[in-house]
Formats: sequence, C-alpha cells, structure tokens
Amino acid sequence: MPSNDGYERFGTPERFALDLRLLPDPDADAAAPAASIGSWGQWRLWVNGLNLTEHTLTIAKGEAARQDCVTWYLAPLLRWLAGNWAPLLHEERLPSLVRGAQTGRDAYLAMAATRMDDARVFEPWQKWAKRHSLRWAAEGGMLPDIFLRRVGDDVECSWGNRWQPGSEAADYVIEPGIAHCAVAEVAPALDAALAWADRQHAFETHPWHQALRDELGARPTSASRDACLAWYLDGKGAAGHLVQRFQQAVIRFEGTAGDFIRDTFQAHALTRLSPAVAMFGALSPRMSQEASIELLAATISCRRDVTATHPIDDFVANEPAWRAQRPWEHGYELALQLLDELNWDAGAIAIDLEAMLARLGVARHDSHLGAEGPLGVALAGPDIGPAILVNSDHAQNRHGYGRRFTLAHELCHLLHDRDLARRVTHTSTPWAPVVVEQRANAFAAMLLMPQVAVRNALPRSNADVELADVQEMAQKLKVGARAAIQHLANIGEITGDDRERLLDEAAPDGIFHA
Repeated sequence: MPSNDGYERFGTPERFALDLRLLPDPDADAAAPAASIGSWGQWRLWVNGLNLTEHTLTIAKGEAARQDCVTWYLAPLLRWLAGNWAPLLHEERLPSLVRGAQTGRDAYLAMAATRMDDARVFEPWQKWAKRHSLRWAAEGGMLPDIFLRRVGDDVECSWGNRWQPGSEAADYVIEPGIAHCAVAEVAPALDAALAWADRQHAFETHPWHQALRDELGARPTSASRDACLAWYLDGKGAAGHLVQRFQQAVIRFEGTAGDFIRDTFQAHALTRLSPAVAMFGALSPRMSQEASIELLAATISCRRDVTATHPIDDFVANEPAWRAQRPWEHGYELALQLLDELNWDAGAIAIDLEAMLARLGVARHDSHLGAEGPLGVALAGPDIGPAILVNSDHAQNRHGYGRRFTLAHELCHLLHDRDLARRVTHTSTPWAPVVVEQRANAFAAMLLMPQVAVRNALPRSNADVELADVQEMAQKLKVGARAAIQHLANIGEITGDDRERLLDEAAPDGIFHA
C-alpha cells in the first residue's frame, strides 16, 4: 500500500512493516554493480512503532544530517530476504549454546568476541549470521545492525549500533533493544514486499531479476513445508534427528492427535506451530525416540473440553519475559504477586506447593522423558488442560526438593508465558530461551523461599551464616542447599563473598541454575 511519502508500505509500523521506494540512480547506474543495476532506492524497517533505520550521517565539515531510511540499492536486500527465507522465519536453534545470551544477536556478538580465532567453532556462527543479520544484505551499503530469528511463534528482532567497516559516518538513533512480532505478521509483510519487487517492470530487463525470481520460486510451499520444520527443529534445511523423531512419534498416534499436531501455513511460512512442534523445538538432539513418543503421548492426554475453565485462568497474565530488563527480578516480583493474590502465608515454613497447584487446578504427571530430556514441561491453552510434566529421569527431579523446584518453575510458564487465547507448550531445557528460563528459575526460588519464610527459617543473622545454617534452612523450606545459597545472595541475606565461600563448601545438588 502506497504511503503518503512515496513509499510502498508492507505491514503495520506499530507491529512490523517494511517500506520500499524505488528512485532514479543519481549516477545513472554508472557505478552500480551488475547484480543491482536499476534498483536504487530507499527502505525503512519498523518494529513496534520504532523506525530501526533512522540514523545521523556525518557529512562534509563534520556536519550531521538526520536520515530516516537506508538509501542504497534494493536488490541486495530483496535477494537476502528471498534467499534466506526459510531459515530467517523458522530457525530458532543456535549453532551452540551461549550461556547468558538473551537474544540471537547477543549470542553472536559473544562468540565473535571470544571465539572468532577458532575457525572450527566460529564458522557455524558466521553461516548463521549470514542467514539472520541484515548487514549481510549490505553489499557495500550502510545498514543497521539488526538480527531476525524465530522464537516460538514470534520473530525476535534485536538491534544495536555496532561499528561497521566503512560506515563510521552513520550513527543509528534507536537505542539497542529487542522486540517480538508474530510470524503471522512478519511473513505476510515480507512476502508482500517481495511480490511488489517481482512486479516491477524496471527490474525485468536486468539479469539479476530472474535470479531473484528463482529464489522466490524456491521458497517453501504447503507441499514442501517439511523444510520449515527442519529449520525449526534441527537448525538446517534437511531433516535431522529431531524432525525424524517428531515424525515417528506423530505416526505412532496417527488418527488420535488430529488437529493437535497440525500447523498453520501461510505466506510461505509456518506462522503458528502446533503444540507438539513447539514442544520439540527446545529438545536435545540426543533425546531418545522412546522419550519423544512418551512426551507426545503425555501431551495428547492433556487435551480438554474447549469450553472448560480452570481456577488458574483467573491468575494468567501474559508477561513476555523478553520485555523485562531484569528477568531475575521480574520473576521474584511475579512470585510474590501470586502469593499475595492467593492470600498465601508467605511466612510459612515450607510452602505447600502441591496444595497450591491443586487449588489452581493444575494436573501433575511424572513422565519418563530420559536423562537427555527436558527438566519439565508446561502445558496449557484453549484445548489443553493446565498440566506440568515432571521428567522423573532427569537428575534434578530424583530428589523431592528438585521436583518441587521444577513444579514451581513450570508454574511460572503456565501463568506468564501465554495468554488465555494461546497455548503454552514450554519444555525447560538449556535450549529454551534464556530470559524465559531465568525468570522461571527466579519465580521458583522466590515462591519456595519468600523472604519472610527465609528469615523465619534461618537460625542466625547474615553476618554469621555458615553452611550448616543454610542446610538447616533449606531442609525446613524443602529446597536444595545450593539453590538456597544463590537465593540468599540475590535477596541480600548474605554477601557475594559469602555465597562463593558457601558454594565451594556445599556438595552439588543437581538444581538447574540460569
């Protein structure tokens, strides 16, 4: 749709939009690369109302001019979008785990800072960036530092103002940030932009246009959507271990699962993943086929009457973890809020978690999901009864305190990683989004160890706390000693130095820490 300033607009700026405008080349194509002739123009990218292409450009005599767009050839951008379509909109899995990285951009920059000289390790990251970093579409132009990748049913957009060789004069205005947009909004907008480009008569006389058309024709269709599944589950264009195990598990329940395992496909993309696909996305590739079947069977068993309601519904509040500047603190706040809303005694010695879950109508199931399987699984939604699957094969869940931590952790996902109109099928593994797991860990810690309960259970003041004191407190609250030590430091009951000293003295307890 044409905008009032001459751009063709695809999408909605308040959510996600790409503006394109074709202009006469100021050099009459004399300096244009052969693969870009005839495509001089301008473009803008909007996410959640922010124009990510706005920048200041230092010109002659140090003067800075404000620019609201990228001015360069459009062909490289169009080629990059079409050529990387399937991974751009479906690849969630990173080449390797990067501890603490909250976004794909964070993970890439961390690897570039620490492992760039190790070709074996960094080469997969370079290939990943080629598929997800907009700067790979520069081909000589000055582009903003924006990364796009799939996370669940969203596209994670993260950006910053990283230095670009040859582009020292450009300073991007928008502060570094992150936003999520539904794939169902991003894919149609980009698809419409590429369709517009394909219709431009000005492009048809140039050889690069046919190459672009070939790339457009190679994008997935509803008949070839397994390529999308492969990128989402295995992080590559061909089916790997997780796709194979997922498909085999689905065959096992053919005729039973029905719509429950069906995906939504539009604009050459899986815009909404089925619960089963979403659940498999964060699994370890080493998870056994038997555990995969067990997981899908357990999920199918949690289907419910769509008209049914549950007590937990009154407490569900969609609070996307990526919006929290401090996920750990946000998890603490949400746990205390729940205790308050339930009028629960936060000073009680050992929170009765089973009673709380029963009151909320949350089913609990112990499942054999293998040592390589998830810690736990949270299931809820319009057609799924609220339930928590606890992996009894996982090292953490072999002890009562570990199981309690897992139940509290998954409760956070049921309450705050969805809304009532949307399913949650979250599998808690190291491959799950970092901020989501960090917040759920904090939620679990505060739910099981509210400050009032801690002070009631801790036998002496923080100045004199010894390991035996923490162990006594942990036993009273039914939590692990190491988890208690971390929590005491986080809430200011012990110093950072005391935390390190006590952790050195404590035996491993198997609790998963973010």
